[in-house]
Amino acid sequence: MKQKFKGRTLTTIKTVNKIIKIFKQSNLEGLNWYPEANEFAQILSNKFNVELIKVCGIIAGLSPLKSWDENKRIAESFLSTGKSYHTKVMTKKCNDILNSNGTIEEITEILKGNKITSFFLNIYDQNYNGVTIDRHAICLAVGEVLNDDSLQLSLNQYNFFVNCYRISAQKLGVQPHQVQAVTWVEWRKFKKELK
Repeated sequence: MKQKFKGRTLTTIKTVNKIIKIFKQSNLEGLNWYPEANEFAQILSNKFNVELIKVCGIIAGLSPLKSWDENKRIAESFLSTGKSYHTKVMTKKCNDILNSNGTIEEITEILKGNKITSFFLNIYDQNYNGVTIDRHAICLAVGEVLNDDSLQLSLNQYNFFVNCYRISAQKLGVQPHQVQAVTWVEWRKFKKELK
């Protein structure tokens, strides 16, 4: 299968091979990234007496263009003070989640975007089979550092990358979210070396 992306023609085989190569060169740091993110969400849930599902939605809602450390800090700040230190749109989403009934359907409707919805579900439900395709997942699948402005994806492009991560996971014998998390950790190290 082929996919056009930013002046390139990507193939499933080559993209899967890049993902698998990065996974195999890693020390598997990140294999438990989502369970650890869920534990962090549980800590916030207990600390602020907010349902776990809502905390996971708030974390995801505050994730775009934030490092994980920054994401955690502003999620805790939002739950503590109501201030998110993010855009008005994302702050509104978090307020809507906080005031929702706390169902998966309602929270995914509030979040809307493919990336933040998958991120929410990956943190909340360890059995969720989706993949969070963020800027790092795209860059490593393409094999180069791209600027954030060039990373907007059509639905077909997003689904192409999801499929590549799922195929990689099947070949590696792990869950798709584990491939994404392990390669995300490895890509961040590699990206630092390029600077």
